[in-house]
Amino acid sequence: MIPCMERAVPVSTDHSTLAVFDSEALERRVRGPGDWWRLDDLRDVQEVLEGTLALFPLGREGNYRVLLRAGSLRPEEERLSVGSQAGLGVRVVSGRVFAGAPERLPGEGRGGPLRHIPGTGTLVEVPPGCYGVTAHVLAWREDSAWYDEDGEPRPDAPPDFLFLLSPRDPTTHLPLAEPLRPLLEFLPRREAKGRAKVVAPPRRRRPAPSPRVPRGGRTRTEQRSRGPTVAAPPPHVPEERAPYDPSRVAAAFREVLYGDLLHPPAAPMPRALLLRPRDPTLLAHDLEGESLLKKATRVREQLRVLEAKVNAHPRLAPWERVELQAPITRVYERLSELVEWLSANAAPRD
Repeated sequence: MIPCMERAVPVSTDHSTLAVFDSEALERRVRGPGDWWRLDDLRDVQEVLEGTLALFPLGREGNYRVLLRAGSLRPEEERLSVGSQAGLGVRVVSGRVFAGAPERLPGEGRGGPLRHIPGTGTLVEVPPGCYGVTAHVLAWREDSAWYDEDGEPRPDAPPDFLFLLSPRDPTTHLPLAEPLRPLLEFLPRREAKGRAKVVAPPRRRRPAPSPRVPRGGRTRTEQRSRGPTVAAPPPHVPEERAPYDPSRVAAAFREVLYGDLLHPPAAPMPRALLLRPRDPTLLAHDLEGESLLKKATRVREQLRVLEAKVNAHPRLAPWERVELQAPITRVYERLSELVEWLSANAAPRD
């Protein structure tokens, strides 16, 4: 776990949303679907209405920098702030709060205490209780002073989104009457140079064909007929990136090339799995990936039925039910991991 940090951390998300939550406060979602929170209006999520989970729409997916802490804005942050989104809350049970990609939310058997995974978010120690969460949008990426010579943000660069926690009365209702505004809409729109209108080059009349063209070049008439070359407009740089500079573009290309060399694409997954029993008297068996996925999914569903029967059995004492629930939960979690892996890696049939 990361202690309370004063530096922003990078976050990558494919869901155009950022989340602030305590995983132990969302235990009831562990065995539910993984997309339980993905509603058209995030205000309709039950945990958001209760103040247990804070979900902030971004407007688009991408890579960002986030920072989470308790307190208020500092003078340098007030200078960079261009807007804020308040009215959300979070309930802390374990003493740790996560801020980052919603891919870390519990579901599909995933849950329990969170660990730090680079590129997904940050974990901060916070005393248990109820807090209000305010997201502040900071506009700092147009200042080249925050970048190193390779075009990367410096370690002390500000965050794109600063989440501030403040104590909240759990008996008061959250003000969620208005729709949540995407955080990226707070950034001021600017007219980039690459978007400037460029006058189209004048049309040139095609020169009359010459009966013979010298080998190795054009005639002088054709050379004189070529009009002046009009320079292409500079490429547009997205607002959330660094200012355009040739050295930064070269550094970005080097980073992509080095990344491909260090992390080459994985080999294609086999179409079938070979199961070899530990008992040497038993024969090995080839099993199609899709068939194994169906079997594992069916067993997982049967475990849910078994769990319900254990809970409803009239002859079991409460402590006996707890003892039976523990191995069922472990087997269910392992099967969920196997189903997730097979869903992502099993090769489909032709």
